[in-house]
Formats: sequence, structure tokens, C-alpha cells
Amino acid sequence: MPAARDHGARILELLLVGPGSLLLFPIAWLLRASLGFDEAELIVGFTFFQLAHLINDPHFAVSYLLFYRDAHARSLDARIPRAQRIRYVLAGFVVPALLIAASIFALTQRSPQTLGWMTQLMLLLVNWHYTKQGFGVLMVLSARRGERFTELERSVLLAHAYIAAAFAWAQPATLNGLFEEKGVVY
Repeated sequence: MPAARDHGARILELLLVGPGSLLLFPIAWLLRASLGFDEAELIVGFTFFQLAHLINDPHFAVSYLLFYRDAHARSLDARIPRAQRIRYVLAGFVVPALLIAASIFALTQRSPQTLGWMTQLMLLLVNWHYTKQGFGVLMVLSARRGERFTELERSVLLAHAYIAAAFAWAQPATLNGLFEEKGVVY
């Protein structure tokens, strides 16, 4: 029986790190078919908006509590290597202050171009975060199962993640239309 539990736990773990959304697609399709596009879209959108808060708000709150815990020591304690203290101050205080200042500037300028640059910056930073997070999930889940990657394999996986992220970030800047690549129309 323990093997069956382990198998079930592995399937649940797999579903929770992404492919579970494949199970939600048919539900979304059925809602759209039975309720109509507008109502189904509103119901699904509202539900997942609320679920995102339920899941993400505690996640972010705990992340910030962990990051800023002992901020004074992490910033000034001589027992912590100088490079690490500098990196902490830059990531925890300087960059957020610059982002807030840039956001205030963009909003006060009422310039579509400036707001567009801020949107591009947001997409770049979110893309970077999720690329690193996805790669981290892959590494942690693989290590939990005793699977190790060679340095070359790790580098190839990371390069692929960065290339996919760069492509996704660049996509909104491409012209709309039908394109063909090696016989595949997209």
C-alpha cells in the first residue's frame, strides 16, 4: 500500500506544478459551451482571480517576512561577507525604491510611451522571476527524486529557459499576422 500512496503523491505533486491546468481546460470549455462566452468568462475569471489571492497573498507575505527578517544584520553585520550585504541592500532597498520612483514618474508624466516602457519592464521582471522559479522547481523536484543533471545538461536546460523567456517577452512587440516556419503556420 505505501507504494500506491507514493505513486498518488507523485501524481498530485506533478499536477500541482503545472499540468493540472490541463484538467481545468475541459471544465472551462464546458462552462463556455453551457453558459455562453461572456458569462463563462466572467465566472472563471472571477473564480481564478479570487483563488490567486488566496494562494499568492500568503506566499508573498511570507516571502517578504523571510527576506526582510533581520534586515539590519543582513545589511550591516560585518560577519556577513561584504558582497552579500551589498547584494541584499541593492535587491531589498535600492531596486524597489528605483521601481517605485520610476512608477511614480511614469504615472505623473501621463505619457503612453513612458507607461509602455514600465509595462515592458514589468513583463521582463515577471518573466525573469517565473523563468528562474520554474527552473528552480525543476531542480528541486529532480533532486528530491535523486535525479542529478550534469553541468552541461543544467546549462542546456537553463539556456532553453532563458531563450523561451526572451521569446515570450519579445512576442508582444511582433506584428500581428499569419507566419510560416518550416511549413507550420502560426
